[in-house]
Amino acid sequence: MDIVASWKPQTATPGIIPMGKTQGRFVFINESFQNMQITLSNGYNFYLPARMSRAICVTVATGNFSWKVLSTMAIPGVDLALVEHYDPTEQFIETYPGSQVSGGGLATGNTLSNEGNAAPLEVIDIGTTGNAKLLDIFNDHFVWSVEQAGVAHQVLKGQSSGTPLQIGKVGDVTDILGNLTIPNAVYVQAYDHLGVARGILAADVTDHTIARIAGATSQFKVLNQAGTLILGTDSGGLNIVSKKIFDTSSNNLVDWTGAGLFIEGNPASNGSMSYRGNGVNTDWQMGGLSTFTGAATGTYNHNMVRFGASAAPNFIAPMCQVSGSQTMGYDTLTATQAHITSGASLSFKAWCYIQ
Repeated sequence: MDIVASWKPQTATPGIIPMGKTQGRFVFINESFQNMQITLSNGYNFYLPARMSRAICVTVATGNFSWKVLSTMAIPGVDLALVEHYDPTEQFIETYPGSQVSGGGLATGNTLSNEGNAAPLEVIDIGTTGNAKLLDIFNDHFVWSVEQAGVAHQVLKGQSSGTPLQIGKVGDVTDILGNLTIPNAVYVQAYDHLGVARGILAADVTDHTIARIAGATSQFKVLNQAGTLILGTDSGGLNIVSKKIFDTSSNNLVDWTGAGLFIEGNPASNGSMSYRGNGVNTDWQMGGLSTFTGAATGTYNHNMVRFGASAAPNFIAPMCQVSGSQTMGYDTLTATQAHITSGASLSFKAWCYIQ
């Protein structure tokens, strides 16, 4: 037995290799992870799989052969292939075809390559005794599941038609432990009752947050955990179920829970309430009102408060509130008091206003 040829399938350029022998028995040994085609100079060719050896009993016209790689298992290993020659009367010491064993352990690598095959072709199939194909990878689609208490739960599914990627399983909960980020002007979608995907939430190109209802005639609703409506829209406009509008300090700004309508401007500071007819000029503004009573001429507390502090009114209207008549007026306004003139010392009530 002689070694008559050797080469490195992983790194060498495919071509012709001389053996120096034309007759006898040839054993082609492939230690590499390259699946090759061997063609003898007499035209005979055969397949030499990775990690396999084959015995060939032929006459080689010129003692040469050529080789080429058909596919690669892409697992790091020995980059070596060789040819042993046995004389016609020499006995083989092994049985062929045979597999190659190296190192007594498992070969490991970073890549599994399976290229050029028609779809669908199953590449990886891993499961348990109770649930086969928990990990089932084809060359054009895949299913990745986990087993919990003997039950398979799909976590990822890549499809060759329809929606390319599915996450989770119907009835399961999917936890997102980090941030879920989508591109600008791309909507989060939800299926409507007809199974049509509708964009419902996005940040547009001007960085506005846009929320859309799922249908042309449907409503926008905010519910509590009990499923009770808190805020919504309908064909008539905005529906505020509590019938109240509060500021950030829970001050009641607008309240229509009773028979009337209560509106207060900045309750935290006893602020004014304004109406702007054209968006620029103040056509009507109310800051504060107060009243006080008296009889004779004298100085009285007018009780006016604005922005949380005592303030002098812009106007006071004292009026007699008993039978009779008298001249009345006011002067000397301060933040807390006003001097009232009462011509006949009759009881009066004064109305005060401040912008």
